[in-house]
Amino acid sequence: MDKSDFVKNWRRRWLFCLFELSHMAFQWKLWVESAYPHITGDFDEGMYQYFVELGLGKNYVKAIKNGNISKEEYNMVKEFHDSLAVYYEKEQPEQPNAIVLKDSEWIKISETGLNAWDVLKSSIEDKDEIDFMLNLESEYLS
Repeated sequence: MDKSDFVKNWRRRWLFCLFELSHMAFQWKLWVESAYPHITGDFDEGMYQYFVELGLGKNYVKAIKNGNISKEEYNMVKEFHDSLAVYYEKEQPEQPNAIVLKDSEWIKISETGLNAWDVLKSSIEDKDEIDFMLNLESEYLS
């Protein structure tokens, strides 16, 4: 896999994580109802994929350095990322997903994420990425 394939795959995984962590209706269907047999997920898995698997625990430093995203894109998701990081780092006992989804702090974070998603979606110029984002919305939010 050359670097361009790696970046393309990384960005798709990143966009999916942003989608998952910013859309409450999708979270409920995936995390609580298990409505998508081809996808498994819950709050802990979503946060792990975002922070650990994508390597975003250090405020996107590596992702920007490697050319996975631009500084402009980071600025679009920075507020969301920062609020996710604070929530993720809190020492709290593992809670059922339905409880997380009713937490007022989590609801606010998801709303911040939805705003970031919309801004990002309107600024991405790559047709394949735009189509990917639109397909996520049409497949999982309809």
